[in-house]
Amino acid sequence: MPAYTADWAEARGGDRFAEAAGRHMASVPPEAAMTGDLLLFRWRENLPAKHAAILIAPDRFLHAQDGAAVATAALSPWWRRRAAFAFSFPGVTD
Repeated sequence: MPAYTADWAEARGGDRFAEAAGRHMASVPPEAAMTGDLLLFRWRENLPAKHAAILIAPDRFLHAQDGAAVATAALSPWWRRRAAFAFSFPGVTD
C-alpha cells in the first residue's frame, strides 16, 4: 500500500485497498462474511473502498474512524449497504 493521504484512494483510482487485501486473504461475498472476517466499506457507490472493520459478531464490528478510538458498532442497514468487500484471514478455522 502507498503512504496514507486523505485522498489516496481517489487519487490513485481503482480499489487498491481491496486489491491489497486480496493478495493476502481469501475473498468472500460481504453478505457471507463471518465473525473474524475483514469488511471493506465504500462511502458512496462510485467511490473506492477505504474503510475497514473486523466482524466480531453477525451484527457487530470493530473499527476506528477519523482519528477516533477503536470502537464497536452495529452492522446496521446503513453499514451493510456500504460493505463492498469481505475477506477471510488465511488459516483461521472455527
